[in-house]
Amino acid sequence: MSVVSTKKQIDRVLSKEVRSVPVFPLAALKLMELTRDKNANAADLAKVVETEPGIASRVLSITNSAANGLAHKVGSVSQAIVLLGFSGIRNVALGLTVFDKLVKGKSAFDRLHYWRHCIAVAILSKAIAKATGHKDTESAYLAGLMHDIGKVIIDISGRVRYNDLLEAIESKSRKDLYDEEVALIGMGHDTIGAYFCSKWDIPTIVTLAVGLHHQSLDRDDVPKDALQLAAIVAFADFIAWTQGLGSFKVHSLPTLNPHIEALIDIDSLDIASLTKEMEREVTATAAFYKFEAPDYKNFKKGVLNANLQLGRLNSKFLLDAGISDEDEELEEELTAIDAELEGSTVFRQETLPDEGSILKYRESFTRPLRVLDLKKIVPETLEAVQHDFGFERLYVLKKSKGRTLKHYASLDKTDIGFDLTKLSIELSSESGGLLKCMRNSAPIIVAQGTKNEADILDYMMINEMGVVPVSGRGRVTGLFCVDNASSGKKMKYKELSMLAIIANGMGLALENAVALEMKKKKPETDSLTNVSAKVNLDDELNKAFEKARKSDFEFSIALICIDNYSIFCDTFGNLAALNVLKLARGSLKRSSRPSDVVGRYGKDEFMAVLNKTGYDGALLFGERIRIRMEKLGKILNKRYPGEPFTVSVGLASYSREMSTRDELVKLVVKTLDAVKETGINMVGGSRDFI
Repeated sequence: MSVVSTKKQIDRVLSKEVRSVPVFPLAALKLMELTRDKNANAADLAKVVETEPGIASRVLSITNSAANGLAHKVGSVSQAIVLLGFSGIRNVALGLTVFDKLVKGKSAFDRLHYWRHCIAVAILSKAIAKATGHKDTESAYLAGLMHDIGKVIIDISGRVRYNDLLEAIESKSRKDLYDEEVALIGMGHDTIGAYFCSKWDIPTIVTLAVGLHHQSLDRDDVPKDALQLAAIVAFADFIAWTQGLGSFKVHSLPTLNPHIEALIDIDSLDIASLTKEMEREVTATAAFYKFEAPDYKNFKKGVLNANLQLGRLNSKFLLDAGISDEDEELEEELTAIDAELEGSTVFRQETLPDEGSILKYRESFTRPLRVLDLKKIVPETLEAVQHDFGFERLYVLKKSKGRTLKHYASLDKTDIGFDLTKLSIELSSESGGLLKCMRNSAPIIVAQGTKNEADILDYMMINEMGVVPVSGRGRVTGLFCVDNASSGKKMKYKELSMLAIIANGMGLALENAVALEMKKKKPETDSLTNVSAKVNLDDELNKAFEKARKSDFEFSIALICIDNYSIFCDTFGNLAALNVLKLARGSLKRSSRPSDVVGRYGKDEFMAVLNKTGYDGALLFGERIRIRMEKLGKILNKRYPGEPFTVSVGLASYSREMSTRDELVKLVVKTLDAVKETGINMVGGSRDFI
């Protein structure tokens, strides 16, 4: 399978008016040609460099930088070429060309932020290549610099611009953005980038690395040195994102390609030294490109905040026990006591970590992201945290139905004889700091601030406990607790700040693992859209109907039909229709609550079971879906011109007069038919249309 696409494939995703990005200056192209010519010499190179003042000044600036430690300033291009080498000159020329011709343009997509990311990845790639013994460190730098060039090309020339993608994905979670990118734009930025690298005659090994840095590296159709370079760039990209230097703002940790470790020895790398070098070089480069140098202390703060936000975004976390009426009562109670606990000595706001903290605990930080076995994620995270931090007891508690926290997993390095597996804590308004942690989704140190807390700590034979939240479905579903029961060593706020990041990384790993398990359960998910299949939807409908029949439980169902789907298929083909179904799936999932169930119902229809939702709430859901799909349609119209993509929505709610759930299904089908008779892009409920 070829890594580089054809022009015909690329033209399908680029604008008809702009079929290519700006052409590179002749000087830059000539430099690339000379650096590959075995017969070329320094004098040939100097002649070309001297014709481009911008390149010449940059060459001299780099040569005379503090990093080279020269005793005397270099004043001539010829001397600079000797010191930098042919590849170094090539990278300078290409970097300037990309910046001047592509990055400096105006766009809602923050290209300076993007360029800062590219420079960081380039610096890290070169350093990792050197540390791992890769034979071509300069190509590593160039591959890192160019790895995301496809994003700018899409933003300049795409039928769907890159900023359109970011606006369509409200939660910029890097976990699924690449799949959304391919579905919405029609091709990934890596594939588009590789095509243009090939067109610009950039070295093949660099082109392959650009095209593969988001792909599987377990393949035999690419030379091993190219696979290693792709792995280096992918790992450099991973580090840059974790350090707050992504190409756009994000609320999620990046995932680590599992094939990277088979190609490079990650454990042998000094990550702290690599990131310090990155920070130093990016700061130095900022002055030349005239963008603001990053404030790395604020970036570390951003990393913490982003990962705390992750706790509110994860929606499939294993520890979630569902949302019960008792949960909602507890939520009200948490709000009521919130003011009472302000200023209490029990709750102490976390202190943000210093610059080196994230790096110090890198094993704890990355271990959960490297595991996809659902049963191993939490135990291996506990092992890594214990190794890095030295906590004597670690225990994860899950919130069961009601107000009880129960043991889920633990690691005990003491010999005091306390059985953590039997640990159960009943929450009440007197639980003080534990409630505050769950309310604010923030790490705390629990001391003896209330009688209930004192009883818990005495029972566990400790004076204090460190607690960080574990989140899922938009709320805290458990707690990650640590203590030093034997030594009595004090908890440190900075360590708990790091533990909060690790707990959320663990949550992301669990989410990945759950997604993997879901893919294995083929009968329960639709092969086209990966949402609940009809057989599973039937089960959920039956559960909701039986619950409503036996109690005051409210629920409604929504039937969503893609307007003019058959015409779309005939016009643009089945592959385009599949992409539209996947995008519709994504919008439906983002519009639904965790308690709702969305499933494929027919060729062009989806059904949503809206638990705890009455008629008025169902109408609001339907309108929200309609607006989202209309917005998505405006973006898709750039790729698929013609009738805009819209949906029609029919809604019906359970009533006690219904003896079977089929009555409700027939009612919503009839309602949707009535809605469609009045037009498209509409929402209607059974009480208004039947």
